[in-house]
Amino acid sequence: MQPHYLVFLALVLILLFCRRQIRNYQERRAYDIFAKQHGCLPAPRIENQRPWGMDRLEQIFRGDRESRLMELFLFHFRQTGNTVEQCFIGTPAFDTIDPANLEALLSTKFEDFGFGRPQDITFPMLGDGIFTQEVKSLEAPESASEQTFGDAFNIAQAYGSKRFRLPDLYFMIGGSKFQKACDSVHRFADQIFERTLSSRSSEKDGVFLDRVAESTPDRDALRGQIINLLAAGRDTTACLLTWTFFLLVRHPRVLEKLREEINASCTNLAALTRTDLRQMSYLQNILRETLRLYPSVPVNDRKANKTTFLLTGGGPDRTAPVLIPKGATVAYSVYAMHRRPDFYGMDAELFRPERWDEDMPMRSDKTTAA
Repeated sequence: MQPHYLVFLALVLILLFCRRQIRNYQERRAYDIFAKQHGCLPAPRIENQRPWGMDRLEQIFRGDRESRLMELFLFHFRQTGNTVEQCFIGTPAFDTIDPANLEALLSTKFEDFGFGRPQDITFPMLGDGIFTQEVKSLEAPESASEQTFGDAFNIAQAYGSKRFRLPDLYFMIGGSKFQKACDSVHRFADQIFERTLSSRSSEKDGVFLDRVAESTPDRDALRGQIINLLAAGRDTTACLLTWTFFLLVRHPRVLEKLREEINASCTNLAALTRTDLRQMSYLQNILRETLRLYPSVPVNDRKANKTTFLLTGGGPDRTAPVLIPKGATVAYSVYAMHRRPDFYGMDAELFRPERWDEDMPMRSDKTTAA
């Protein structure tokens, strides 16, 4: 390579570096002005031991492999604070278990946050599905393929969970096994699609797919609706029932008290209704306590659509607003929040349904008491 080409290349690299530095300075200045306007102060930071936060990535994958990922998140919140900042694969990210911040993410500042990349991450499995239409019923064909679907769904879901942990590098998790599982899930959904539409109801109160097919002729979109519904309804109900039985077996006193309530309330089991179940207060307390300790969606996140702020968690007393730059991810852990002693008492990690009949500390919090 000629010397003048080397000089030209060096000049280009220097210009690109200077441009980047100028852009970073402008961003920092804009953030400083925004933070001053809204009284934002930094949240406590989880310090990394390796460049780019690679040690955090290693901890997360090891915790998942050893089935203690939720405990890892809980440890970091208890060690650092209820709202924390971290550098994750070179990108700033925030975590919170403060109800006021969750309310901002999911309600009061809803327009400031979006889902980010989840659609790209889960698209191979779930397709293009939404949850805005009313669901009447959805019947799956009874066949041996249901077991195949269950196995494939579990595989695809496991891959999807790993892809979520690499926000901008999700494409590195995949391969033929993942794609084969996704194809099996799609085939099962297509069976439901074909069976339902081949016997479409002309009645006003048709099944869900009848309503969707009227406005969505695209086959891939219909398949996406089916898979999204299966994903939403399969694990949530199964997890609640599984954890409920798990806890009841390990707490015979609670199980005996529940049996007494059932015997007193249900004189005719054949005529048991949903209203009867709702009137069993101890049963309702058991379900609430199970969902508190083992929520169906223990961790979730949002991505900032613009530069915004969380309501609390910054400063020395951790009550000041926290600046959230555009594009930053804010994760929230319902699992960890439900184990806060200042909300549920010093025995927050114990299974005790009776707490729901007591005056828990969370009922005096201005957000959770509403």
